[in-house]
Amino acid sequence: MQALRRLSAAAVLLLHYVLALPQAGITVAPSPVAWVTVDASGSARTITPEVITTQGQLTTVSGAPSDLLSTATYTLSPNGRASTYTGLAPVASATGTGDNPAGVFPACDANAGVGSVAPFCLPKAGSELHPGKTYYITWSPASFSPPTLELTLQALFGESSARPNLTSPPIPASAGFYAFHIPPNILHTNPPPKDGRLNLTFQLTHPSPSSSNTAANTPNNNTNTTNPTSQQPPLTTHPGPTVFITTPSSSSSSSSSSSSSSSSSAPPNAGPDIVPILLPILAAVAIAVAVALCVISWRKHGRMPLVGGVVGKMGKLTDRASWSPTGRGVGGGRNVFQEEVERQERLR
Repeated sequence: MQALRRLSAAAVLLLHYVLALPQAGITVAPSPVAWVTVDASGSARTITPEVITTQGQLTTVSGAPSDLLSTATYTLSPNGRASTYTGLAPVASATGTGDNPAGVFPACDANAGVGSVAPFCLPKAGSELHPGKTYYITWSPASFSPPTLELTLQALFGESSARPNLTSPPIPASAGFYAFHIPPNILHTNPPPKDGRLNLTFQLTHPSPSSSNTAANTPNNNTNTTNPTSQQPPLTTHPGPTVFITTPSSSSSSSSSSSSSSSSSAPPNAGPDIVPILLPILAAVAIAVAVALCVISWRKHGRMPLVGGVVGKMGKLTDRASWSPTGRGVGGGRNVFQEEVERQERLR
């Protein structure tokens, strides 16, 4: 009875320990990705998804489209050297035809992780763009103050271009993007090198904060007539990513992934995995049942399941040997009892 109590107490302690183990398989889901939708007129609206609990299941409301959340491996060529990149798509293009800016793209903010060419998010350096398509050039509005600051997006062609080839109209910094349409004949008007790829570098410019005060305090008779550009206010320039413009037929990698979508592209409405929760419970129940069976078998039959039969037989042989006369062993030992019986029979 005392042994049964000890086994029961051990089973209870083991069950308590197993249930107290941390659930390593349960992870906190990342925050939903904010995204921007643009209509045909160019008006944009930022959507921030929310995660709610419905009947015990986590549900994402107003989640981003799946193509914005899927990750894959791409080959980019920053600094002219090919390298692999695993993550979200390195470019975001409009879904409208021609110069129609309609489409969606991930919002560029602190949570999106501004890359090495801050404040730009997309496109990533080394990406490939195609003539005739419209791409979203995105930046973090938090990098500029005030939000109403007017920016100008400039595109410079070639390796050593100092003057912008394309310039956008003024854009408020709070917009966070510009729909950049690449002319269909850009490779004809700007012949690329032998590799067929035209280098294009983006940059954002805006008047320097002190330019207004400088212009107001400058007398009219100090105007430099030999350098007309001296009358222009000084500009602050934010260099951006360098990309490559090439035809789709010569594009080898950036527009297509070399691996399928990873597990991070799982549907946002997927609930928590219950397998890591059930495994420790099932293991504890199995251990408790095994301990109970061992206790019952020991009390009824004097042995444990499986190994108990062998142990029981060994015990019986030991008991039998202790009460039987000693026989001749391997080493030729004497049987004194047998010799005495034979001696008495001879005397008769």
